[in-house]
Amino acid sequence: MRNYETEARLIALAQAKHKTYKSTDKGATGKTAEYVIRAYLNLKARNMTGGRKDLYKTIDGHKCSIEIKTTGGEVENYNNHKCDIVNNKYVIYAPCYDITKTPEKQFFVFNAQEFYNLMLEGGHLRFNKQTSNGYVSVYEGGQYNRASIKSFYHPLNLKPKQTLCRYKNILNICIENGTPLDEFITERNIKTATSGHLENLIKQLTE
Repeated sequence: MRNYETEARLIALAQAKHKTYKSTDKGATGKTAEYVIRAYLNLKARNMTGGRKDLYKTIDGHKCSIEIKTTGGEVENYNNHKCDIVNNKYVIYAPCYDITKTPEKQFFVFNAQEFYNLMLEGGHLRFNKQTSNGYVSVYEGGQYNRASIKSFYHPLNLKPKQTLCRYKNILNICIENGTPLDEFITERNIKTATSGHLENLIKQLTE
């Protein structure tokens, strides 16, 4: 059953958090998404090497590491395998995150290895090799240091003469293979943050 009060709090929390970032911060939406999902699912964080934090949640009696992603971004790094997405149990992913809408219907949950395979099989990964002049693209199958989801236009960043082709393809992958976040929460009986807790977080950001 939908909890409209909680949905309203999640939207307000996202908007309040997004305002804490500079308008020039291109990663603001992704960082907002991670903050909101972490708060909503009560995810814990463990400090890892290199200042990285590993998010996890006990699901079905097992401590599961979780990666939260939106749109594109790195999924594999041969220079730092701790950043590889497949080191996680689950990926919570949204091809386009709109902070004015509740996240439960925007995010999909995947097994991390399955998510990587689906992006690879769909032709949605870009492979780069590190050189003295920075990263350069290489063909699939060639030696590479990093793999990322290819950049794409979506309904919130669409420009004239551009298309939503890749976005639609990735969205179809999510619909056909992922589990909507709200369904995953119900199926796994995951305890989420209360409306009151979310309201407290909003106050902390706005006061």
